[in-house]
Amino acid sequence: MLWVDDNLKLQAESEFLIRLQVEQDGPFEIKSAKIDGKSMNMGYIPLFFSQLNKDTYIAQGIVGACDTDDMVWQIVIDYSIDDVVKQISLTLPMI
Repeated sequence: MLWVDDNLKLQAESEFLIRLQVEQDGPFEIKSAKIDGKSMNMGYIPLFFSQLNKDTYIAQGIVGACDTDDMVWQIVIDYSIDDVVKQISLTLPMI
């Protein structure tokens, strides 16, 4: 499960907390984590997760401002459990 700040609406250029909770039976590893533009290419912002407890990871995120009101950002995380690579994503709820 992936979520941000209790799913509050986010503002550009303001930091927010990202939480990732995993249920794993085997070894878990985050391969890559980033915020990128879903509606247009704006580059990407790397994310660096820290383990909070056995199954919860946290990271700080921030998105840039965009001239268009319809800009959509997303979090994309590639991870592996027992050497099986999977991906999870979340569209960010922006103001």
